[in-house]
This record gives sequence, structure tokens and C-alpha cells, in this order.
Amino acid sequence: MDTLEQFLKTGQLNQIRPGMRPDAVPRLLGDPDDISVTKKPTIWKYGAIQLGFWKGSPDAGPALDFLGIYGAPVANVLSAGLVWTGIAPHQVAAKPAFAAYLQSLGLVPQDGTSHSEGRWALPSGVSVTFADDQLHSIQFVSRRESKRKQVAISLSEPVWSKVRDEAQRRQMSPAEFCAELIQNELV
Repeated sequence: MDTLEQFLKTGQLNQIRPGMRPDAVPRLLGDPDDISVTKKPTIWKYGAIQLGFWKGSPDAGPALDFLGIYGAPVANVLSAGLVWTGIAPHQVAAKPAFAAYLQSLGLVPQDGTSHSEGRWALPSGVSVTFADDQLHSIQFVSRRESKRKQVAISLSEPVWSKVRDEAQRRQMSPAEFCAELIQNELV
């Protein structure tokens, strides 16, 4: 299977796959060009490719849970042991060309996305994003089954100050404090 096809269908990029430990990646790709300063997740950059490592389990440590390919050519990023085969993303960067490529692979966007929208979700969990009808990125994020859902709310500055102060007094984050308030009210 060609490299791009494999990535679109599985979220795996050659031998780089979700769940890998950070120490395994340099053996395949060498040292990253850049490493993010954030730690949740830590992002390693290899030219057009980005790899994100999330904290993982306490026993095993961080694990790869994000792979992203951004609009630039990628063939020169992979090491000699990981050769890019087949069509590269920049060769099908226009939205109609990418749609035709997906169709040739039998892949159809899902979750209410369509070829007319700027983000297409594929059955594998890979998402393809366009900006001005040109390929912006192809990303895979491991599906983590969460027992929690995230909500965004807007608060006035005085209310936000009270939430922040009370959370600090209780030695918790404002998000944890808000979640506790809501849970206590509804349960």
C-alpha cells in the first residue's frame, strides 16, 4: 500500500504509528527538527510532518497519539528506511484533485462532512483540511474514549474573577472548579 493511502486508511505513516513511545521514533526518523515547548502534548516536527506525544499511562509514559502532514512536500522528510511511495500530498493539493484521489481509494468523508466543506473526516479517524480550496493538512488523532465531555462557556469579567479566585483557594483549576459546581448541581 502506498504511503498516503496507508495514512488515510489507517492513521499509520509507514512504520510510524499511534501508540509508539518517543524513544522509538528517532530510530526511524532521526532527531526532530524542532520540539515544542509545551508538554501536553509534546510536538516533534520533521519538516512537513508533526508527531504529538500525549502523557499516556503512568506506567508506560508518553505515547504517540497525533500524526499530521502539512501542505509541503514530505518525501525528503522520511529517512532512508522509511521511503515515501506513491502519490505525495502536494501532488493532489487542490480540493478537486484530492476528492478524486479519495474516490479512487474508495474513501468517502463521514460525520456529516462533504466534499463542499473545508474539513473532511474519514472513517479511519484521519481528517483532511483545506484552506482556500488547497490542502492545508492531513491529521490523525487517536480516538481516546473519554468519560468526560468538554463545554465552553463565556463569563463576565467579575464572575470569571470570582471563579478563578475560588478555584485558587480550593487549590484546583478553574475548569475543575466549574465542573464540580455543575456536577454538584445536577447530581
